Amino acid sequence: MDLSSVHDADAAIEWQLRLEQWWQSFGHLTTERTLLRNGQFGFTHDRLRKAWLLVRLGVRKNLIFTHITYGNPRTTSPLEGVNARIRDILRRHRGMSEEHRRRAVE
Repeated sequence: MDLSSVHDADAAIEWQLRLEQWWQSFGHLTTERTLLRNGQFGFTHDRLRKAWLLVRLGVRKNLIFTHITYGNPRTTSPLEGVNARIRDILRRHRGMSEEHRRRAVE
């Protein structure tokens, strides 16, 4: 949850250090296995393992903090701001007829 509050290089380094501390404390959970009903072994905490591998890959390839490194906006789509305002108008005025909604979006 702290990832969204990272806005500068120092905070990014601190976040990565906390991630490493988490791995030291709880990393063993990502390798635990359990005997499943079908007789095969599977990872006990599969969703945790998938999330950890995804975050670790992003950190190793320097993909997580590119908005800090290159000064880009934190969004992946330049249209996100425009679309968000349109969705907000439609959400606030739910009682409009379909024709009225089309005019509001235009």
